[in-house]
Amino acid sequence: MSDDNRNCEVCQKSAPLQCSACKAAFYCTVEHQKQHWKEHKAPCKRTRQIREPHSWSLGLDKEGEKYEWFTDCYRLKLDDDYALRGELNGLYSGSDDIFNDFLVFCKLSVKRRAVPPEWDWTAFLTKAATLVNYAFEKSDATEKYGSENIFAAAVGGRSLRYTASQIFLDFSENDDVRFDLEDLASDLDLDDSEDWEFASGFFVDVGGSEPWKMFQMLLDSAR
Repeated sequence: MSDDNRNCEVCQKSAPLQCSACKAAFYCTVEHQKQHWKEHKAPCKRTRQIREPHSWSLGLDKEGEKYEWFTDCYRLKLDDDYALRGELNGLYSGSDDIFNDFLVFCKLSVKRRAVPPEWDWTAFLTKAATLVNYAFEKSDATEKYGSENIFAAAVGGRSLRYTASQIFLDFSENDDVRFDLEDLASDLDLDDSEDWEFASGFFVDVGGSEPWKMFQMLLDSAR
C-alpha cells in the first residue's frame, strides 16, 4: 500500500506513519498518533490478539470448550495426515504412538505460540485423554462446529486446519524443530518414576511432568 492510500486517523491527510503494534492505523505525524492513542488503544489490542496464533481461543469461554477445540485441532490434523498426505500418526499409527505424537503437537504449539496464556495443562490433558483415542474427520468438525473453513481465520474466525497449519508451518518438509522434537519424543522411556524424573526437563514447557503422568495413566486405562 502506498502512502497516498493511507489516511491519518485524526485529520485524514496522507499518513506515512504506521502503528507499529497492530499495523492497521496510520498517522501523518507523531503528534496525531499520540493524540489518537486513547481511542486507538482498545482496537489496537483486539487486532493484535486476532493476529496471534493463539487467537483461535477468543470467544471460547465455556468451561473446557477451548481444551476440546484444541484437541479436535490435533485430531483433524491426524485425519488429514492420513487422508491427504498418506501419513500414519497418533491413533492411526497405533495406540502406543498416541502419547508421543500428542506430546510433540503440544510442544510445537507452545513454540509456535498457539497455546493461549494461562493454559491449564491438567484440565487440557484430562479432556484430551477422552478424545485422542477416537478419529475425527472433517464431517465431524462440520457437524460439531457448524463449519470448517481454513479461510475463516482470515476474517477473524477460527479454523481447526488453519491453526494446525500454523503449528506445523503448513506441513513443511523442512521443519527441523518438529523433526528434532519427534526424535527426542521417540527416545523417551517412561516406564517408572526414575524414568519420569530423568525426563522431567522435557516437560517443563508443557505444564511439567505431573499432568503428563496423569495423561499417560488415563490413556492406558482407556485401552
